[in-house]
Amino acid sequence: MKSDFRLLAEKLIEAGIAKPEHIRGLSPEAISSNESLFKISLPDEYKEFLLVMGLEHGWFMYEATLYWGNKFWFNQRRAAPDPKAKALPGVSARKLQEGDFVFAYHHHWYLFFNLKSKNPPIYKYTNGDPAPELVAESFLQWLSGAVDQAMTEYNDWKELHRKPLPESFLSDYERLQGAWLIRYTRNRKNTGCRRNCTHYVFKGNELYLYCPSSVDPWWLDCEFKLDETCEPKRISLFNERNQLMVYRLSDGTLELCNSPEKNSFPPGFDVEADYCDEIIILERDQGELPQSKRKSDVSPIFDKDFGQLCWNDDRDWFAGSVLFKGREVELYLQPESPADVAVAVSRLKSYVKKLKDYDRRAKEYICQEMLELKNSNWLDDGQKAYTPKGFMAGLHLESISVDFNGGIQLSYDADYLLFFGHGILLSLDERDQFSNAHLAG
Repeated sequence: MKSDFRLLAEKLIEAGIAKPEHIRGLSPEAISSNESLFKISLPDEYKEFLLVMGLEHGWFMYEATLYWGNKFWFNQRRAAPDPKAKALPGVSARKLQEGDFVFAYHHHWYLFFNLKSKNPPIYKYTNGDPAPELVAESFLQWLSGAVDQAMTEYNDWKELHRKPLPESFLSDYERLQGAWLIRYTRNRKNTGCRRNCTHYVFKGNELYLYCPSSVDPWWLDCEFKLDETCEPKRISLFNERNQLMVYRLSDGTLELCNSPEKNSFPPGFDVEADYCDEIIILERDQGELPQSKRKSDVSPIFDKDFGQLCWNDDRDWFAGSVLFKGREVELYLQPESPADVAVAVSRLKSYVKKLKDYDRRAKEYICQEMLELKNSNWLDDGQKAYTPKGFMAGLHLESISVDFNGGIQLSYDADYLLFFGHGILLSLDERDQFSNAHLAG
């Protein structure tokens, strides 16, 4: 008899939200290892979800991040009620309580349960709300409702996408809904096409860039707002850049003019004017979106010293993380062929086992190469010269990247007062010799 979670996965497949090959779960060993590592016990229902579709679940919950793997568990640790710890991005309005476990995150909300209960209820916290709301009595109840909602929204979107109403009956907000093919872009230097992204997709009050060259083709998840009272009409994108644009919409064509200024809208569509950074020309696309890059069948690498590394098809590398001195350190393996994997894994394993010693040596090398630079050129007004001890105390290992021949690239995060936001990169060759320490960014 199939489990409830297998049946829910089949519903996603039948609805077209996921393909059979895009439903994948974690191994029992991976889940058990992380439970042991962090001394936690996950609820049975949640573990069954991870076993069935914890690794991949098609387009289900594509607007949010469903955490899993090393980084998944680390975020819970980092979000514990420690005044020195950093909370999850965007959730500072509410402090997570002891045992709270965030399993889904969106930049406006997050879902969580508490590990103190064997079958915990599910809560949702939305930024700005005074307190979280109870959304389900159990994880299975929440998942069942979320799958049903996803199926309804997907069918509604397909209906709107394939059978649009006459434009004379629609507002601009309604006319924008669905997919728009990027025909070309223009700026003062040239006219051309964007190679990676093919479509803008408006869904509700959110905008997505669709990039089929990636396994995960949905980029630029942000909210937008229209102002049809101005001339030209305005559209604001609430993303990292908070872009201010103007638009023209007629006869299945959408024109967007982007401003280089952060605080003002372009007054027109003159590509030669200083106020215009770029003009994007799009056409309504009623067809199916192009097939995205297919996910490969590369199996994760699991090791007791560095945990689980998963293959990233977009980057062509294995990625994972370990905890070191209370911080997450990103791990990357970049083999050029399957034969290189064993070499890179062996090199990473030996480095992680002696991480404390390598970290000390790396900091000493950075200090030797860059302390004089800091004290000569990077001291702020009134700032005292750094001692070697004080300089090295401001360095924090951020990532370890191993290439196909065993060479290692290290990235160190530096306290802001050292180099004012710049990190530090350096290399470690096959003979364990450090070299080429320099500022990044």
